[in-house]
Amino acid sequence: MLVREVMTTPAVTVHAGDSVRRAAEQLLAHRIASAPVLDAEDRLVGIVSEADLLRGRTVRDPRAHLVPSTPERDLPAAGVHEVMSTLPLSVRAGDDVDDAARLLLDHGIKAAPVCEGREVVGVVARRDLLRCFARPDADVRRDVLELLAELGQGAGWDVAVDDGVVRLAPGRGPSVPAPRGGHVAAVIARTVPGVARVLEPAEGRAEE
Repeated sequence: MLVREVMTTPAVTVHAGDSVRRAAEQLLAHRIASAPVLDAEDRLVGIVSEADLLRGRTVRDPRAHLVPSTPERDLPAAGVHEVMSTLPLSVRAGDDVDDAARLLLDHGIKAAPVCEGREVVGVVARRDLLRCFARPDADVRRDVLELLAELGQGAGWDVAVDDGVVRLAPGRGPSVPAPRGGHVAAVIARTVPGVARVLEPAEGRAEE
């Protein structure tokens, strides 16, 4: 499964010259935790998150403290370029979803821009991956069968899906042709969004 098959596109982006308030409005309006930051030529230059936008924006309420707080002296950042993270981690549309998931988890980030060069073509977030893995088994089975047929590998195979695990088995009945290319069929099935594993009957092993 490739990133292009699960990413959100078009990406919600902000510009480095935008105000912090406008960036906050964008995150809230689209219910996202971060957004890629573009320069004047729409090239990726950073990423801004909820945490970045909150930093320095809150004011201490004197009602919550026994000792009166001192007046704030420093003005909060006004522009996205002042608070964004530069050199953001990114992935490509043709990358493996497994690699993208590891990137998000290993670096503790919720989303990463999907780029072709420095052009942002989408965003892949943890929620996109969860949505993919939570696909109903019936939908996964339908897509596996359609893809096998489309690529000339559907004849003779029965497909069952349980909790994302695809089981390929020879079809039954005198009119059912003997299936060919069990390993090829398994490789094809692995490209379908929502497939967690594929069990190959001929070799008797699981494709991770």
